[in-house]
Amino acid sequence: EEEEEEEEEDTKADGGGLLLPPVETPLGRWLQGHPDDPAAPAIQAAYEDLTRQFREEIALWSNPDEALEKSIDKYSDKVILGYTVLWEQTDEGLTVGKAPQWMVDMPNPDSLFREPRDQDFRIGVDDEGNETKIKLPAVPVASDLPGWESMDEDAREAAAKATLARVYLPEAEGGLVSPLTKFIEPSEYLAYFSVNPDTDGKLRGIHLLARVHDVVVPSLSLLCAAVHFTSSYYPMANPAPGFEDRIAGIRLASEDYGVKDLPTDVMGRLMVNYYGGPGEVFDYLSISDIVYAMQPKEIKAKAAAENWKEERIKAEMARWQHLTNTVHSKVVLFGTTAIGTYDQRVTPFSAFSPGVEVHATAVQNMIDGQYLQRPWQLLSYELLAMILMALLLAILTPNVSIPFSIGAAVMMTGFWYLIDTQMLFPSGWWVHGVLPNMMVGSIWASLTVFGYLSEGRERAKTRKVLEGYVSPSVAAEVMDDPSMLDLGGEERELSVLFADIRGFTTMSEQFTANELTQFLNEYFTPMTAIIFETGGTLDKYMGDAIMAFYGAPTTLDDHAVRSCRASLQMVRKLEDLNAQWTERGLLTIDIGIGCNSGPMRVGNMGSKQRMDYTVMGDNVNLGSRLEGINKAYGTRICVSEYTVELAKKDIHFRELDAVRVKGKTEPVRIFEVVGEGQEPSADDGPWIKAYEDGLALYRQQSFDEAIQCFQKVLSLKSDDFAARVFVDRCQALKDDSPGEGWDGVFVMKTK
Repeated sequence: EEEEEEEEEDTKADGGGLLLPPVETPLGRWLQGHPDDPAAPAIQAAYEDLTRQFREEIALWSNPDEALEKSIDKYSDKVILGYTVLWEQTDEGLTVGKAPQWMVDMPNPDSLFREPRDQDFRIGVDDEGNETKIKLPAVPVASDLPGWESMDEDAREAAAKATLARVYLPEAEGGLVSPLTKFIEPSEYLAYFSVNPDTDGKLRGIHLLARVHDVVVPSLSLLCAAVHFTSSYYPMANPAPGFEDRIAGIRLASEDYGVKDLPTDVMGRLMVNYYGGPGEVFDYLSISDIVYAMQPKEIKAKAAAENWKEERIKAEMARWQHLTNTVHSKVVLFGTTAIGTYDQRVTPFSAFSPGVEVHATAVQNMIDGQYLQRPWQLLSYELLAMILMALLLAILTPNVSIPFSIGAAVMMTGFWYLIDTQMLFPSGWWVHGVLPNMMVGSIWASLTVFGYLSEGRERAKTRKVLEGYVSPSVAAEVMDDPSMLDLGGEERELSVLFADIRGFTTMSEQFTANELTQFLNEYFTPMTAIIFETGGTLDKYMGDAIMAFYGAPTTLDDHAVRSCRASLQMVRKLEDLNAQWTERGLLTIDIGIGCNSGPMRVGNMGSKQRMDYTVMGDNVNLGSRLEGINKAYGTRICVSEYTVELAKKDIHFRELDAVRVKGKTEPVRIFEVVGEGQEPSADDGPWIKAYEDGLALYRQQSFDEAIQCFQKVLSLKSDDFAARVFVDRCQALKDDSPGEGWDGVFVMKTK
């Protein structure tokens, strides 16, 4: 009976567990503990079941001698027997560690390194004074030094002792709890069968060696595998830097089977590669069948004595043959599975798994070579893979959209998961399943958040700069669609506006540099605000001039109307500024504004190192010429016929003239912007009509009648400089007739 002391003494090697740190995170252990297709064992390890049937029929707990004797008698020459049942009573059991004399009476520890079958150790004295002896296998320590195989016994012993002294093994501080002394005598070896689960309660590995004071004791699983291969075993030195005092695995060395290296962690823990849930893999046998099963000689003797029929003889022989075939040449483990009697274990496959099946799985792993392994070099490859994934994410995430970066991160985690679960884990390689995925997720989240914050700051800066050229609403649209500012631009129908201060050169001589700067700032600030309020884009300041355009980057169908409205508002605002400057004793100014509409090239112009968002083309140049024409006609706002055609439903104009500007051959009809609305006001209507009548007569070379019309304009609007210009022009043409074929176009000699 195994003494249930796990909750009270977790440090006992038998009947308890060794306190060791976990291997992985709970989530990682869960993922690694659920293979979809558990490997099928090549050679099954059978174990015998001490079931309720046996308890009722044989009363094992009160008299286990018969079960032990019969199992040894019937199987010892055919199979390897391992017992995970501790027949122990407090009045007879010997507890190593509680009986120091056990260690004192042992031979010199040097004997631990000799052949295992040559060593008998007296571990105690029973109540009758008889010595109790068991055999402990030798535990030499591996050495990869050249010549190890050719060392003599003394040299090998010395090397093993030196290495064992520095190799760490789990220490069973509570010692060993031994079986009843009468069950030790027929046993060839002593091993411990206690196990310790991970922190989540699941059992994923078994420590193959433990140290009890100065004695190294093997686990039941390791010992069964070693006996199966008729091999010695020893821990292998760890070559990993910083782990020289840890082991790299357990080596089984046999003349018949060669060398088998069992991969363990640095604490000697073999990860159990489960083949399935309880009852799905290994053969179950009731020990009552073994106790009652008769051998052939017994069957024949009893058949002769009781005159059995042939059918019964065949049935008993078949029963014996079945049992023999089931366990022949296999490792047989004895354990309990009856509810309330067995050491229940939680495995990745079941919450109710007999502890004996865990040992059976570990033995089968060692026989098949189907164990989970994690070489110390694997960490380097994992780190390299994680670094590569991190670099790839660092390159992708800032340069692609969030959905695309999410897809890339998901693909990375999915690829790692598939490689792990479909290739590495089924092949026995245990890798970190959660850590790389957590790394991918954390890096993606960090880069995304950092990029979002950085982009937010950059967008705020860019938007602030844009708002220096366009209105806030237009700046927002540009931020949403940066392609609107592509280098090279595009052809669009726009309206351009030029505004210039009259006589600025002369005026600037009356200011100091600071005074001039302050004065211009007072002028530019409200004028720029008007441009933004009407949806325009500030192109640039050119000395005392302002250049703006409408219809880009945001498309505006009423760009011509907006440019005219902005011109009117700028003129009205100038009147307010002049009033303020007059009160302060400063000079007043006048401005001229020219607007033109038509196809223009708009976009970022310049080089990749430096560029400006601007407009270019003949229609832009015409707009600049129109601004200068104001001086010839005494107007403030001069626009082309193209602008009038687009804005005439919302703005009323006065046609000034038809001119041929410098640098162009085609004449252009020019207009003055008078006010908003399709029709002029009652005050403006009469003089506008009189002017347009005079202009028509002028083009017909009816200069006298034209002069009368223009004089009428002056009577209605005495300060109309354009009417005076035409009066003078008509007088001159009367004296020097232009003749037939004259088109009435005035040629501008200056810009």
